[in-house]
Amino acid sequence: EILKKFSEEKNYARFIVDDLLEERKQKRFGETGELIACISRGLKKRNINLNADRWYNLLARVFQGFRIAVNNELSNIDRFLPDAFDSLNRGGVLTLITFHSLEERLAYDFTVQLAKEKKAEFIFGRQILAANREELEENSASRSAKLYAIKKLF
Repeated sequence: EILKKFSEEKNYARFIVDDLLEERKQKRFGETGELIACISRGLKKRNINLNADRWYNLLARVFQGFRIAVNNELSNIDRFLPDAFDSLNRGGVLTLITFHSLEERLAYDFTVQLAKEKKAEFIFGRQILAANREELEENSASRSAKLYAIKKLF
C-alpha cells in the first residue's frame, strides 16, 4: 500500500513489497543498503534488468514512498495549507514549492479551490511556475520544483 500510494511506482511495487516482506521474515533491515540489495535480488530473480538511470529513479521513488509514509508528509501538508492561508492578512501572499506530483496535487487542488471561491487570486496570472531551460542548466535539482503563489483577497 505504501509503495503504491506514495512512491508512484507502478511497474515493480508489488514485486518489491513481496521481496521485502519475505526477507523481513528472516531478519529486520538495519541499513538502507540492505533494502537496496533486497530490491536488486528481487528484480534479478524476475529477470528485470534496469539501466543505471532507471535503477536510480526506482530507488528514489521507493525511498520517497517510505519517507512520505514515515513522516506523514501528505497529511501534514493537508493540515498546513488551510492554516497558512487563514493566517494571512488581506493582500498577503502564500507561496508553495512542490517537489513531486503528490505534493503538487495537494497544492493545485487547494489553490484552485481558493481561486474558484474568490478567496484568492494567482500571483503569476496562472497557477504554476516551473524552472525554465536556463534555470535547469544552472540547477538540475530544480527540474521537479513547481512554485505556486496566491494572494488573499479578503
